[in-house]
Amino acid sequence: MKNFAQGYFDYNATTPLLPEVKKTLLETLDLFGNPSSLYRQGQEAKECIEQSRDIISKTLSCQSSQLLFTGSATESNNHVLKSFFNRYIKTKKPLHILYSAIEHSSIRVCLDWMKDYGVESDEISVDSHGLIQMASLESQIKPHTQLIVVMLANNEVGTIQPLKEIVTLAKKHGLKV
Repeated sequence: MKNFAQGYFDYNATTPLLPEVKKTLLETLDLFGNPSSLYRQGQEAKECIEQSRDIISKTLSCQSSQLLFTGSATESNNHVLKSFFNRYIKTKKPLHILYSAIEHSSIRVCLDWMKDYGVESDEISVDSHGLIQMASLESQIKPHTQLIVVMLANNEVGTIQPLKEIVTLAKKHGLKV
């Protein structure tokens, strides 16, 4: 197993651990307390989580309170999409979401479910390399578009999307980013 990484090309999906990360992970495997509890093991687990949150937030130049840890891509995607859905249900204002043709399947599943409740969504086309077609994206933005869903690096084909250009376009059309 030591040479596993030599022929491995799917680093967008997962990567081998750095030795220092592996060491830290192994140390935390013995932390089994509920971090929401008051007993010692729980408080140790909570401290470990908060230290991790601080390290990650400094790396990302954000506040630690802005980080939400989830267990999977599906959970993360559902959390974001359903936050827009909940606002839609409360405000009754039209909601339109654009998503790239190469998004994680959980995006499509959730958007299909949301369609039953009146949420509009449209797929953004990509070229033969999986790259967003910016002209297509811009032509699909509607007055009630509130979200553009695009994964930065696709785990299937490795395409890296032009995120800066997408953000600039979104701001141009009044979308919050």
